[in-house]
Amino acid sequence: MIPILPTILELFYPSHCAGCGEALFDKSRLCPGCWSRLDRLPKECCHICSQQLPSATSDFLSCENCAGRKLHFIAGISLFRYRGLLRELLAQFKYAGDQSLKKVMGEILSLTLQDHRLNGLSFEAIIPVPLHPHREREREFNQARLLAEELASRLAFPMKDLLRRIKPTLTQVHSDRQKRIENLKGAFAL
Repeated sequence: MIPILPTILELFYPSHCAGCGEALFDKSRLCPGCWSRLDRLPKECCHICSQQLPSATSDFLSCENCAGRKLHFIAGISLFRYRGLLRELLAQFKYAGDQSLKKVMGEILSLTLQDHRLNGLSFEAIIPVPLHPHREREREFNQARLLAEELASRLAFPMKDLLRRIKPTLTQVHSDRQKRIENLKGAFAL
């Protein structure tokens, strides 16, 4: 049975595109035009970190940064480049506190999890990265936790708080890779 009240409400008060504000009459949180504005990563990318490779190569090659390194994860997967509309939406969500964007971010993340590098893997839980309590009080919410809750509801996995932040860290928005690594050392515990 179709829930009648939400259907009637959607008819008179449709959802709106998170990118341009256009009325939407389907389940997506972005209109087709805004989906096309997202800058999709090419298929020719590092199979570990998703960095674009310089030329058309096999799906199983790694970039200079990942080649020969012992890493403790399978892959850092992204469907889109962090620029343009995606960057704007993430900034609105994270820094301007627009929590309504968790729906579109959840939609993007659930599409990202369809990446071929994850085929055959099974997952037991979604684990958000915690903020330090001081930072969470400043922001008034933990964006990673909201995304984990949204993704868990879409994928029917439990969300589990298995990590805790044990030391405050500097903001990393303007840090290079090495500074980010140093900044996060010893910041988390199980």
